[in-house]
Amino acid sequence: MKNNNLQTHRAKLLLDDFSKKYPGIWQSVDAFRAQKGLNNFEWPDWCFMPNSTCVHIIKGYDFNLTAIQEIQNALMLSALSKWRIGQGIYRFDSILYDCLIKTELNGDIPSELLLKIPQWCLYIETPGHKIDAHAIKGCFVHLEYNVHSKTPEVHFVFDSDDLKQGQFSFIKLGQWSLQESISKAIDYESHGTPELLTNQLKEVRKNREFILKSQSDVLRPIISLLLYICSINAEYTNKESPSNAPITKTKKGFRTFPSNQVKTWEIGTRIGAAIRRALEKSENTAGDSSKDGVHSSLQPHVRRAHWHGFWSGPKDGDRHLKIKWLPPIPVNIEEFEKLPSVIHPVQ
Repeated sequence: MKNNNLQTHRAKLLLDDFSKKYPGIWQSVDAFRAQKGLNNFEWPDWCFMPNSTCVHIIKGYDFNLTAIQEIQNALMLSALSKWRIGQGIYRFDSILYDCLIKTELNGDIPSELLLKIPQWCLYIETPGHKIDAHAIKGCFVHLEYNVHSKTPEVHFVFDSDDLKQGQFSFIKLGQWSLQESISKAIDYESHGTPELLTNQLKEVRKNREFILKSQSDVLRPIISLLLYICSINAEYTNKESPSNAPITKTKKGFRTFPSNQVKTWEIGTRIGAAIRRALEKSENTAGDSSKDGVHSSLQPHVRRAHWHGFWSGPKDGDRHLKIKWLPPIPVNIEEFEKLPSVIHPVQ
């Protein structure tokens, strides 16, 4: 883990700009969150605070915003209010990052696992990722509890120099595939949705196949990175792992105090170095033909990376789904030494 002292990370700049735009906004967030559990105002513990509450907070500022602008600012508030607590930046080793975003994501999304995101909101750096032609520097990822459907969601806020208003997306969590998660998000009718936004959703549904394809292309790499963070074999530079800040009892009730600095979690230093070395050895031996009676299928190569899920716990008791990411596995490549990894910060 690193503390960013030499320069201000772009995620922190977004937080600071939002704080200036909405003076006193975090006191409002604390006040609403302190009401959790009172007068049937309740939501699951894995959610910091529902988006619907953020809409109410934004409406309290008289900026003459359109309905869509209110929703956009509320979605940004929802992400930043959660990220503000831990201020975690997740930065992957370059080779591990490349392998993860190329790992196939088949079958049902392990929604039970995603409900265990280590912090209220993560900022995952995404070098080389794009939405259409727009470069994406990173993505805020957080859990959301939909108070109308009583269902969990994962929300994404993409950070880009080109997309000034931000780019938002979400998926519905459940026992289904990524495609179906996106399809359910397209079809969802929110209570009290403004007419203008409802009309926009109708237009989106007319282009369902295009939206499904484009959203899948954008979200699949992010979800793979997120799954690795939540997996049991996630490797951080230090032995310490990210977690949520504790809830503190104060005279005004229970509060969760924000971090006073950005914390960078560097991920996959050792495994990235090992993969890099294995790939290099595989390339160096790729042209060798079979000899000494050895079948060509036993030639040195690297097996494709994939996800492996399994259930743990007693068969007649409480069982939990666990996910491992199995990296590209060197086959018939002699033991290799560990090399330093290459991590590219996002400016």
